[in-house]
Amino acid sequence: MQHRKIVTTIRNCILFAICSFPFGLQAQGIGGYWIDTLQMGYYQLRLVIHITEQENLYHADLYSVDQTDIPIAADKIKLTGDSVYINYTAINAKFKGVYNDSADEISGIFKQGDTFKTKFRRLTSLPVVERPQTPYPPYGYQEEEWTVSATKNMPELKGTLTIPSQKCRAVAVLIAGSGPNARNEVIMRHEVFKVLADRLTKSGIAVIRYDKRGVGESKGEYAAATTFDFAADAKRVLLQAKKDKRFKGLPIGLIGHSEGGLIAEILAADKQAAPDYIVLMAAPVQQCGELLTDQVGLIMQASGKSEEEVKAAVSQQQFVINMLQKYGEKTLDFFDTEWEQYKNQLDTNGKEWQLWKDFNKWKALLPAYPWLCSFVNINPEKYIKQSQCDILFMGGDKDVQVPAAKNADLLYQYLPEDVLLKKKQKLRVIVYVDKNHLFQTCTTGLPREYAFISETLDEDVMYAIGKWILGER
Repeated sequence: MQHRKIVTTIRNCILFAICSFPFGLQAQGIGGYWIDTLQMGYYQLRLVIHITEQENLYHADLYSVDQTDIPIAADKIKLTGDSVYINYTAINAKFKGVYNDSADEISGIFKQGDTFKTKFRRLTSLPVVERPQTPYPPYGYQEEEWTVSATKNMPELKGTLTIPSQKCRAVAVLIAGSGPNARNEVIMRHEVFKVLADRLTKSGIAVIRYDKRGVGESKGEYAAATTFDFAADAKRVLLQAKKDKRFKGLPIGLIGHSEGGLIAEILAADKQAAPDYIVLMAAPVQQCGELLTDQVGLIMQASGKSEEEVKAAVSQQQFVINMLQKYGEKTLDFFDTEWEQYKNQLDTNGKEWQLWKDFNKWKALLPAYPWLCSFVNINPEKYIKQSQCDILFMGGDKDVQVPAAKNADLLYQYLPEDVLLKKKQKLRVIVYVDKNHLFQTCTTGLPREYAFISETLDEDVMYAIGKWILGER
């Protein structure tokens, strides 16, 4: 769950589009690769501008190297003396800077919504982003397109089915976390679900992963969808798998990451969906509005902020969550009135006031769309208590987005031993040491580390999932 002020704590995938084209004036010494690292919310992103000259026309390709290797060209570049101006109309972004006498540094401002002070430095080539676990063909197993046809009120969904070359012993449907995720759940160039599907398929498990509605090749509207809409989509994928004659008699279940795990919990309580098992990877068990508030505190603490700063940030987040829970999509209509009442309680000399004083500058970024207004009111407790299938819960002790210990404890509370025995239900909980929200081996657990860790998903975690699905419970 994810990134920019309020939005940052809510949606686990960052959306930083970068685009371009050419025009320009002659200048000496500006050509080549230039790099800077921007702190964007809770993430660090390396931006590279590649400036080239051809027939007195300058081109400026922009790379967000931690997200994609696809360059975007500027639609306007102007070089005057020691100054450079580059415009990216498609994303409403621009860069203006001045390079020094030795032509090894360009200091300036990059604007895209927010304003970032930058200091681009020369480098000889694009940084190499290592993702050694990502599989490439030949895979050693069968891969085919998976399509769930549209119905009157439901969009067509597209995905990928991988089938073991050896005997197929189970089936898993992968459900991605929050954000506009396609079938591979790509986070900072980590193809999380492609890696997981590969390992599980090689262990004898057929795997279905799919694009969310309105994303990739799937139809429908993403922005208007709530968690319950995404759950309805996952249910359709699951039910189609159950109808597939190739999988007759096999256990068919769900593996959900982050919000995807919440969706698995919802479907575990759905008698029509009736998955044979669910695997919850860093999934919320606590009330979701509370979770979003906890995220802020955990991220601030892991970032080394003072107790006073943490308290101020948590207070701010709680105010917004309360507003969303109270007013839903009409939050902005009542915001100013509520804010005027609230700010009178603040000490104007304290950290909290310093954090709040510029609040009006970015309140318009508050996403008053259906997903958030629905999400903050979801409590997984009732779905977990109604579940009948076996459950594997996995978390990382350094996860700052879904605190593993707190959510594991709640799971034990909702499904105590006597209840499990009565329902003949099995529960297993594993909390891994030094693992973050993506189950990477990490130092702090902060989202800004994701891009700089070459590991996509811990091999032991994937092995444990496969072993549990295939019967070791």
